[in-house]
Amino acid sequence: MAKRDGDRCVWCGCSFSDENPSTLDHLIPVGWGGRNYFENTVLACEPCNHRRGCSSALFFLYLCAEEGLVSNKETIKRQLALASERMKKAPLAEQKKARQKMLDPHRLLRAGFQYSGNCHV
Repeated sequence: MAKRDGDRCVWCGCSFSDENPSTLDHLIPVGWGGRNYFENTVLACEPCNHRRGCSSALFFLYLCAEEGLVSNKETIKRQLALASERMKKAPLAEQKKARQKMLDPHRLLRAGFQYSGNCHV
């Protein structure tokens, strides 16, 4: 996963270290029907993972942009697309639960947020 996502938090861009270890963050939260699929997880720092909680990945991406954090938009976009495809193969009950929470999984990404600023976590 580190090879795919790099050595920085996908949300804030901070580097991982012994003092700031990486965690697995579910793009489609487990509480929404998301699973521990490789496609549904990204590397995030503990503060971002905790702060995001069960909020939408797109909403949290918006919050990061508002704060000037340098998110890895391409990784998030790619993994959301893969996670969405994987969810289509999931049992219908899981799909329904996730769809109720995710209106349009790529809406904010297509809007083309501009990112600026440095990591300040």
